[in-house]
Amino acid sequence: MRRRMIGEVVTPDQVGPAVAFDSLTNSFARVLGPLAGGAAYQTLGLGGAYLMSAALYFAAGTTIRGLEFRQEPRRLRFGRIAIDIAEAVAAARANPAIFAVVLVSIIMNMFAFSYSALIAPIGLEVYRVSPILVGDLAAAEPLGAIAVGIPLSTGWLRLNGRRALLRGSLLFLVALATMALSPWYSIAFVLLLVGGLGTAAFSNMQTTLILTEAPLATRSRVMGIVTMCIGTGPVGVMMIGVLSGQVGPATAILIMAGLGLCGLSLVWRKLIKM
Repeated sequence: MRRRMIGEVVTPDQVGPAVAFDSLTNSFARVLGPLAGGAAYQTLGLGGAYLMSAALYFAAGTTIRGLEFRQEPRRLRFGRIAIDIAEAVAAARANPAIFAVVLVSIIMNMFAFSYSALIAPIGLEVYRVSPILVGDLAAAEPLGAIAVGIPLSTGWLRLNGRRALLRGSLLFLVALATMALSPWYSIAFVLLLVGGLGTAAFSNMQTTLILTEAPLATRSRVMGIVTMCIGTGPVGVMMIGVLSGQVGPATAILIMAGLGLCGLSLVWRKLIKM
């Protein structure tokens, strides 16, 4: 819903910078969140950290109550849900850019972003650092995303659609796989920082391509398909959790990143063919 609103309150030529600004604020929050979370856990304990999180959610909910936005409503017809989804899938398959977004979103959310579930075990068990430094490690990737998000949101930098989506995803997966092989905390931090440059390209193109390529009549439905693809993330978290229990957190991240790279290579070949 938030992403569609962004595309409807700016002119078409400003969609890219507007999406980049939204991603930039998200990256800032993902930097501050782990830093504050690590400090809160170390000082307040697990219960205090969750209580602080709940208070922030409540504050956010209170803030958006004053947001004014109007969208043309449609009557919900349960009999048409399957038809609407089928139309969205057809629209996605007919457009190479949207099709790439759908496939890459599944790969990234299932095999790449699931690494965050193992940041704490890696920091505590592999690198043996304090909870605050674990929070720093979790903040490394979004910190790298900020470095690209600032020039994107100001219009100084523009990305090339599908190729930027794929290249950004490739950069992050390679950085993630290399990080899993690093025996030193400092090297792992730098690698995730570099990988954040790729996630910035991915997250910006994921929304921008939908807003610019999807027909207005099916935009919400296509965005819903992408949201369903993002929803594959918990499957990846379960997979990486099972792997971690069998082979350890570092090897689990390496295996998942490798699977993601294999999937991405198939999408790249399909994209070039199109």
